Parts: sequence; C-alpha cells; structure tokens
Amino acid sequence: MNGTLSPGRHFRVPLLPMLPSFARSPVRRLDAIYRGRPFFDGVRARLLAGFIAMWLLVIPINGAIIFWQHLDLYALRVGGNVAAELFFLFALRLLFQGRLALAGSLTALVPILLTHVLVLVASSYVPTLDFGFKVFAVDVLFLFGGLLFAPRRVACLLFGLILAGHVAFYAISLQSGLVTGALVPVLGALLRDGLIALGFVFVLGFTVVHMIEAAHRRSDDSLRETRVLNDNLEHLVAARTRELEHLNGELVVLDGEKNAFMGMAAHDLRNPAVKIRMLAEMIELEGDFSKTRVRADLVTIAQTSTSMLGLLNDLLDVNAIEAGQVTLRPAALDASTILREVHTDYLIPAAAKGLKLMLAFPPGLPPVWADAAALRRVLDNLVSNALKFSPADKRVWLSVESVAGNRVRFAVRDEGPGLNAEDRAKLFGKYARLSAQPTGGEASTGLGLSIVKRLVEGMAGSIAVDSGLGEGATFRVDLPAAIDALPANRIESSRDTRPTLRSTDSASPLVPRHL
Repeated sequence: MNGTLSPGRHFRVPLLPMLPSFARSPVRRLDAIYRGRPFFDGVRARLLAGFIAMWLLVIPINGAIIFWQHLDLYALRVGGNVAAELFFLFALRLLFQGRLALAGSLTALVPILLTHVLVLVASSYVPTLDFGFKVFAVDVLFLFGGLLFAPRRVACLLFGLILAGHVAFYAISLQSGLVTGALVPVLGALLRDGLIALGFVFVLGFTVVHMIEAAHRRSDDSLRETRVLNDNLEHLVAARTRELEHLNGELVVLDGEKNAFMGMAAHDLRNPAVKIRMLAEMIELEGDFSKTRVRADLVTIAQTSTSMLGLLNDLLDVNAIEAGQVTLRPAALDASTILREVHTDYLIPAAAKGLKLMLAFPPGLPPVWADAAALRRVLDNLVSNALKFSPADKRVWLSVESVAGNRVRFAVRDEGPGLNAEDRAKLFGKYARLSAQPTGGEASTGLGLSIVKRLVEGMAGSIAVDSGLGEGATFRVDLPAAIDALPANRIESSRDTRPTLRSTDSASPLVPRHL
C-alpha cells in the first residue's frame, strides 16, 4: 500500500510509479520487510537500497575503464573492484533480511577501509594530489552514508578512520619524496582544509540526521498516541454500544412486563369490581335489607375486596422491591412460634376447602436470623399457594428443622397437581402463569413467588422446590440460624433476579399489609 497509512507503518513517498517495472517488486518486498518498524527505518532502507544499487552499477563501469585504459596496478584495481562488488551484494542481502543497522555499518566502513588500504599500497605509484582528491571525494560520500545508514557509534568510528587515513596519506606522501619544495605547504594546506571540511560534513550531517530522526520520532509518538486514542475510542464506542444494546434489551423486557401487568391488572381487578357492583345493584333492586341477606352480601363483598387488596398489595410490594425501598431488619426469632402462628391463621381457610393442615417441628430448634414481617410474608404466601392449588380431602404439611451449615429450614408440602418442567422454569418470575389452576377459583397475580424469592435472598437465604407433575410440591426455605448478629439489609433495585444488599436506615420496612 504505497502512500497510505497502515498499522506499524507511516506514510510512504509514492516512489513506485517513478520506478521502472523491474525495480517495483524489490521495493514492495523491502516495504513489506520494514512495515512494522518506525518510519525513518523504512526511509533509510529505501535510500540504502538505492545507494547500494548505484555502486553495483558504478563498479562494473569503473572496472571497464580500468580494463580499457590499462591503468597502473591493474591487478590490484580489478581485485578491489571485484571485492567491492561482492561486498555490496552481501550488504544488499543483509538489508533484505531486515538487518538494516548491520547493512548500513558495513556499507560505510568496508569501502573506506578498502580505499585507504589502496592508498597505503599505491601512494608511491600514482600522482599524489590527484589520488588524494579522489580519496577525499570518496570519504565525503561514505561519511555522509555512514551518518545516514549506520548507528552513531559506527559513524564516529568511521570519521576517526577517515581522519587517520588522511594523516597517514600525508605522512606517506612526504616520506615517498613525490612531494617536494613548494608543494609541501600546498599538501599541508590541502590536508588541513580537507580535515576541516570533513569535520564540517560530519557535524552538519550528524546534526541534520539527528534532527530528522527526532522529527520522525515525534511523528511516530504522535501517530502512536493517535492510534491509542483511536483504539480507546473504538473500545469506548463498542462498550457504549453493548451498554445500549443491554439497556434496549431491558426496555424490551420491561415493555413485556408492562404489557403483562396491564393484562393481568385489567383482568384480575375487573372481575372483583364487577362482582361488587352486581351485588350492590341486586341489593338496590330487590330491596331485601334483612340481616341475613345483608350479612351474606357483606361477606361476599369483604372477600372480593380482600382479593382486590391482595392484588394491589402484591403490586405495591413488587414496586417497592424494584425501587429499593424495602429494608429488612433481621433479628433472632423463634422459628417454631412463627410457624405455629401461621398454622393457626390458616386452619379455618384450610377447613373451608376440606383440607387438613398438618404441623411438625422438633424440640430445641435454634432461633432463626430473619426479618419478622418478611418471614411471615414468605410463609403466608407459600401456605396460601398450597391451599389454593390443593383439591379437597388432601393434606398440607408445615414443618421446620435445623439443617447442616447453621441453617434453619422451613418447608411447605402439598398434594396438589404438581409442576411440570415448564412451570418450574418460570416459577419465580414476575407475572408467571402456571399450567395448574386454583381449585377454588381463587385469584392469582403471578407475583407472590417472585416476591418470596427476593425476600428470602434479602435475608441471606435460599428457596428451592421439589415437584413433579401429579406429585404435589414441596417448597423449602433455608435461612441462617441466629449464630452471629448480621447488619440490616436493604433490597436494592436490580433487573437481575439476585438482589444486591447493603446496610441502610433510610428505607421503609416491609409491612405484611394483607396478612
């Protein structure tokens, strides 16, 4: 991808269109090798490849000139050119292996060493000044190449070798006797000016390369920060999207619950209201105000109103629990006493349906750690459900016992129609409608067991049911025994079926309004 931004790679100069077709494939390969590196490494890799390619073309031309002109030291020159050609091919191979620093260091050092070895060997056979100018040109070129392609320590070493080579060249030229008379100060001046020029090239090149590297490093850092910010933004957007999807799912659930509530409330509140209205109209039309008739109608009206009140209380309790307005204040309670009270309260309703209400508890039970009103509400709901769904001439058992783990277990068992797998799956959900129907035509809001589960869990307890179709049902409530005092807990609003509890003194306690 030329001229674009990609991971781990910066903007590339659109060089490919300017290259001949045979050179585009190597450049693409080089870009692929250095894609994960900083931008300046990619630029240096391209420049070094071009630098080496230039010398691979120049060296054969120089060899042809040597062969054509039959220059002095023919064998040494040809051997040097062949060695240089092989060396540059080796450096190019290192470059395409991703070893940029080594390829750049060898490219700068080896030609300088070969050149100055040739100077030491050939200084007594060639014109000194002419050869010195050529060496100076080569030194400047490779010094700049060392600054650009090699690490800084290698560039400093290269600069030192060049200075030593020129000083040695000056000394050998004087000792050889080729430079005499007026040329001696000229050669000294050339050496001085050459060293100054080389120092200037070194300092200037070092500074420029350092500035370029610093600029690209800042660019790398800025791009890296931009990528981090972009990644963070993407994560934030993704998290926000998931949150919105979750909220949207909750809204769908709430909308379904609202529709279920509206249907249930319209159905369960309409029938008692219609019944009360019909009774009132019958009393008005018939004009029979005898005590017996009025008493019977009042009993019917009271029962119907109680049913409506129960429905409204369930709705208010669910709303209070969902809004986090229910505070549980646990204390050490006598489990057998509470169960006896419940048994006593439901003896008459059980007898009215032809049911026997049984009670069983062992002596010496430990006290239970629970909120009195909440525990009574839980037991009332379980017992009333057992009576509601049990046919005549059956029995309902109430029991309490101590179980392992410092727990007190309350159990309510009936001989009703039992629960199938589908009923058990939705048993503790809000507005749950079961396949079994109340045997006496009683109203059922589908909220009772949902409230029971939240209250039991709010008291650090658990509720479970054992039931099969046609086998009745046994509800077990396990609560902690009063071993250690626990803080008061509040049931907070939560869409999860598991309540979150925290200490509080600000909310109103749960009051069993329809006991």
